[in-house]
Amino acid sequence: MKQLFNIQNEVTGNEQLVLLLQLGKGQAAFAIVNRLTKELVQLKYYAVEEWDVEQADFFLNEIENDTRSFYDVHLTWGFCKNSLVPVSNYNFENASEVLKALYGSSAVGEEKLITESLPEWQLQNVYAIPQFLLNKVVQKFPTFKYKDFFSLHIAGIKEGSESGTMMIDFDQKLFTIIIEKNSQLKLAQVYEYEVPADVLYYLLKACSQFSLSQQHVQLQLSGLVDRDSSLYKELHQYFININFKNTIWQSKDEYPAHFFAKFNDLLLCAL
Repeated sequence: MKQLFNIQNEVTGNEQLVLLLQLGKGQAAFAIVNRLTKELVQLKYYAVEEWDVEQADFFLNEIENDTRSFYDVHLTWGFCKNSLVPVSNYNFENASEVLKALYGSSAVGEEKLITESLPEWQLQNVYAIPQFLLNKVVQKFPTFKYKDFFSLHIAGIKEGSESGTMMIDFDQKLFTIIIEKNSQLKLAQVYEYEVPADVLYYLLKACSQFSLSQQHVQLQLSGLVDRDSSLYKELHQYFININFKNTIWQSKDEYPAHFFAKFNDLLLCAL
């Protein structure tokens, strides 16, 4: 487990501290935010080669909850084994078969199968997470609340766009993309990438598949990308309307707020 970011901020108070967790493929992160002032108290972000019990213990022990009493604890899962199933086709008894068909028979072997409802979209999100990791979090934070990344961020889409919107979040080796057009969910997927050309391939393919204009579609970026990166410069050659996602919290550190925007919608759950 390799530490990528370690942010410590001096804040005006420590009342109603909210712990926000992100656990997923290739990454683990937590942020502590003052619920009243929206100030970021602490943030640690790690790259994870492979999850196991030792990695889970190390990460959870980094959260010094022995000296803090958290007002609330919220977590997003991002293990990339999920399927969005129309409500009309959903059957709980067959949910595991859906993931096995997509990811192989091992998809739900030593993993916990979870289903979350997205009623506004008439969808059920079926996903799997490592059972041992769930057990570890429950042991550490018995009353924590959780959602899958896609459940959280799809539910946060408030209004449709005629030209379409691509919401793209970057980790070191993965990026997630959610595409909405005319209040219809077109795509929610995770892709691996090594170079900017990999990202462009998937975005241009999506434009062709869903009839999105490169001149008009809105790109909302978050995660580990900035204006000086080669990735952003490549994107700007092909797309005109590019923005970074806004966040509601305040931080005094040197990093752009959108680096950690995945915590933003999670924080809203605690307000």
